Amino acid sequence: IHAEDDAKPNTQYSLTIEKLNGSHKENKHGNKPKAVDFSKWTKVKPNAQESWSFAYTKDAAAYWKFMDGDKTASTNVNVASTAWRKVHISEPGTYKVVLKYNNGKKTEAIWTRKAKNVILFIGDGMTTAMITAARLISKPHTSGKYTKHMNMDQFPVLGHIMTHSLDSLITDSANSASAYNTGHKSSAGALGVYPDSSASAFDDPKQELIAELLRRRSKKNGGAGGVGIVTTAEVQDATPAAVYAHTRNRDEKATIVDQMIHGSNPVVADVILGGGGKYFHSKTGGKSLNGTDYYAAYSKERGYKVVNDRSSLLKYKGKDPLLGIFHSTNMDVWLDRNVYKDNLKKVVSDPTGENKSALDQPNLDEMVVKGLEVLDKRHRKEGWFLMAEAASVDKMMHPLDYDRALADLLELDKTIGKTKEWLKRNKLDKDTLILVTADHAHSFDVYGSVDTRYFNSFSDSESDELEKKNSIGTYENSGWPSYVDADGDGFPDNWDVRYTLAAGTAAFPTH
Repeated sequence: IHAEDDAKPNTQYSLTIEKLNGSHKENKHGNKPKAVDFSKWTKVKPNAQESWSFAYTKDAAAYWKFMDGDKTASTNVNVASTAWRKVHISEPGTYKVVLKYNNGKKTEAIWTRKAKNVILFIGDGMTTAMITAARLISKPHTSGKYTKHMNMDQFPVLGHIMTHSLDSLITDSANSASAYNTGHKSSAGALGVYPDSSASAFDDPKQELIAELLRRRSKKNGGAGGVGIVTTAEVQDATPAAVYAHTRNRDEKATIVDQMIHGSNPVVADVILGGGGKYFHSKTGGKSLNGTDYYAAYSKERGYKVVNDRSSLLKYKGKDPLLGIFHSTNMDVWLDRNVYKDNLKKVVSDPTGENKSALDQPNLDEMVVKGLEVLDKRHRKEGWFLMAEAASVDKMMHPLDYDRALADLLELDKTIGKTKEWLKRNKLDKDTLILVTADHAHSFDVYGSVDTRYFNSFSDSESDELEKKNSIGTYENSGWPSYVDADGDGFPDNWDVRYTLAAGTAAFPTH
């Protein structure tokens, strides 16, 4: 803007753009990209430059003075402009746009391109120390430096979350997952409510869930954004239930199943995959609400395609909402599904109430990819939200079963990689935000390594106690474990190795 009568529009200006938030990638020289010229960045040619000169009056009084011939009542304005039309920011993130003009002056603007789709991966009970342990047993190294990294290691942004509950420094999966889905803290065992002291577990004040918000906003705008829930636990368990349920007591699992399709403004997720069949069927031994056959209810009332084994899941190519329940309770863990398969035959676990074992259960990556296929078919235009949980990282840490816990953590990591491949293959990677986190932690840590052959050569007698301790290497004597992943599948080829991790937790379970 110029006040001089003979001033001309300043046509010497520049516009640059730069991606912020640490989400920009380094180039081949290891340098982070800097602000670049807007035309080069967009590859869109701007319209021809335009300019105007006119008189400006700040209010009505000045305007009428100017109209009466008082030239001092106005300011001469000389403007030049350039317009870029049909510019599209394809990659989500925050961008800084800087206009430089009038010999050094500048104006900055912050633009945010939000993702259309969101995937929230939760490693239940997973800690940084567990990720470290999983990396130690699965990735090769040379001279102390890893030559391969986990998928979790390759994210552009890493942070920490404080998970304390409303009334306790130690949280559980219910109110921590509930906080993710509502933005509000709650008490242990509560899902989507502000807990009160009434007798009923279902009359507490409700908090709006992400899925409910998505449904409400999308219906208002004429669409219907998708919702997907995948877990290796029961689908009524705390973490998946936090996506769609409201109750002060996470153990009200029969009613939680009902809330998905019969609740007040029910979420009716497009995809529900996991365990928990005993709360769906009405056969003897089932725990469904009022003996209801919820497989039939979901199918007949809401149009779900129901599958109960891996083969049926992988064969499904349709567009109907998908309910897949693969175990009567929590799904069996990765080690038993893939390595110690005979263990699956030892328990009655069929999800339909049959007196047999569930021997055909999918892996987490298969459930997630199938869930993405259904969401994409149903809601590519509107977008979708998927929560996927590796539940038994937590469930195996409680009884100190470290191998099974770490195997499920590695399954989660493999699933993240498979998901990224699927998104890129289907051209959804630029429109999808992936978040990986835990809901709470165990006090697990790796403090060294142990020579199991030497350790097991001694008895449990007091006289042998010192020698057994000497089999454990700590600090500079910790060494490295002897796991090997020769086939490159992300898991150790042999879980029964001589040199393993010395690790522990302060959970103090009955063991």
